[in-house]
Amino acid sequence: MRRFAEQYGWTVYFLPVLLLVTMFVLADPSYGQAVGATPAAASAPAEQPIGPLLPVATASAPPATSEDTECANNTQAQLILVSLARQRAWGCAGAVAMYTTPVTTGDVNVGNATPTGTWTIKAKQTNRYLSGPGYSDYVSYWMQFSGDFGLHDASWQTMPFGDPAYRSQGSHGCVHLPTPAMSWLYGWAKVGATVTIDA
Repeated sequence: MRRFAEQYGWTVYFLPVLLLVTMFVLADPSYGQAVGATPAAASAPAEQPIGPLLPVATASAPPATSEDTECANNTQAQLILVSLARQRAWGCAGAVAMYTTPVTTGDVNVGNATPTGTWTIKAKQTNRYLSGPGYSDYVSYWMQFSGDFGLHDASWQTMPFGDPAYRSQGSHGCVHLPTPAMSWLYGWAKVGATVTIDA
């Protein structure tokens, strides 16, 4: 054997052994797992691109329930109904409640009460600042209904929407909605939609 290896070289001698090992590995699909290789299916998923968040309205409307009777007498194609007493808003399509959400209205203790009455949506904008004496706040969604009053999200608000503490910690008179609710409302309501704010 030594003479064979010296005559033909050690590479030729070990070639059959190397071929046998290679055939064994290729023929046994579980060999890679036996030595700790990670199956392809267990590899990390590719990163998904993150698309723009605005102005696409992505929040889905909750189903109407038998408790949502606030829209029962509505005849408007689109009505945004806000109750100051209940700190709640509804999106009404005719007599059907399409959406409901808690809100925060004006800080009445310092004279910033949200006005009551009926108006229409005058304008809609995304990604803007609302400014006034002592404040300048960025909002993702803005829907004006009367002068400086409108409906908008309020990411800076720390108290829960719908909280009775609005009387001392509320808005400057606008109607604040949670961002997902405002996203839905912005996508649903057209300029010209009716806004009614009840005491």
